[in-house]
Amino acid sequence: MSYDFKHLEDDCDKCCKNVGKANLTKVPFVYKDMNDTKHKDLGRGYRQYWVCKECKKEEDDKWLR
Repeated sequence: MSYDFKHLEDDCDKCCKNVGKANLTKVPFVYKDMNDTKHKDLGRGYRQYWVCKECKKEEDDKWLR
């Protein structure tokens, strides 16, 4: 999930809408993406991604089906 230079830290990593940092939630796992320059490298290329409340709810609803 590498992002271009337009991606900001307060953008949702799923829908890419600018929602503000306060409206973002961590996804419960990390991704390995060696080419991602927009998210902090947590070590060995792993990065934490953040989603807005609407995208999180959408994903949670998928798990309940």
